[in-house]
Amino acid sequence: MILYTMMPQELIFQQSYHQEQSQPKLINHNGIPVIVEENEQRQQQIVRILSTNPQDYLNENYYPGQILS
Repeated sequence: MILYTMMPQELIFQQSYHQEQSQPKLINHNGIPVIVEENEQRQQQIVRILSTNPQDYLNENYYPGQILS
């Protein structure tokens, strides 16, 4: 089945969507703005780096999927 709609999928599939995913949060970790999600072990995992400084993207300590301490 194909569903064509302009509504976000979060509104259409509310129940299953909220059970599977945690809400991403924007935090500053050592001055670098990152979006994190909480995983099953209640740890924060980087989803995306939002810095305007190109050097932050070259920093080996910050990458998507990394667990923050």
